[in-house]
Amino acid sequence: MPDYVAEAHPEIKSIADLAANWEVFQDPADPSKGRIYGGPPGWGAEVIVGNLYKALNLSDTFNLFSPGSGEALKASIARAVASEEPWLGYYWSPTAVIGKYHLVRLGMPAYNADRFTCLTDSKCDDPQPSDWAVGEVAVAAITELKNEAPAVAEYLSKMTIPNETVNEFLAWGDDNHASPEDLAKHFLEIYPEIWTNWVPEDVAERIKKAE
Repeated sequence: MPDYVAEAHPEIKSIADLAANWEVFQDPADPSKGRIYGGPPGWGAEVIVGNLYKALNLSDTFNLFSPGSGEALKASIARAVASEEPWLGYYWSPTAVIGKYHLVRLGMPAYNADRFTCLTDSKCDDPQPSDWAVGEVAVAAITELKNEAPAVAEYLSKMTIPNETVNEFLAWGDDNHASPEDLAKHFLEIYPEIWTNWVPEDVAERIKKAE
């Protein structure tokens, strides 16, 4: 949900708080319930969100709304934020959308592998709440790199960027129609506290001077 909704409603901290606070997200097409935007049709998220909706017994208080497409889902967020209206639903991270519209992730129960596997199944008989499985991002290189270019291998082993930061600079790139080169320069200028840990101090200083 947008950050202004989180600030206005500190009582909504996790998905367990939704049923009691459905009126905050009132469905304009059915004011007797709230609205949750699910994953786009055909996406794995459509099944997972649908099963979480069942697991949390939200049918009495919320309508699960299909956005129709990924672009329509993005547009629904843009419209809501432009008017500072409540919005609740699924979106993935890291993306420019999260950073641009300052979306806040609701708390989730602990991840449980068996429960999550069932949540991914459209025929799950008894869905139970679980956090999403964490997507693994790896920096891969050939084995010989350690011997042939140890400095490069060490650099790659340290290269990591928090999701929140990726959201922020992707949002900047989207707003400024930036090229990959523009994004790289912006990252070097704005986030030295991150990338200077990837390289020796003298290299970091040379990069700063080159900027």
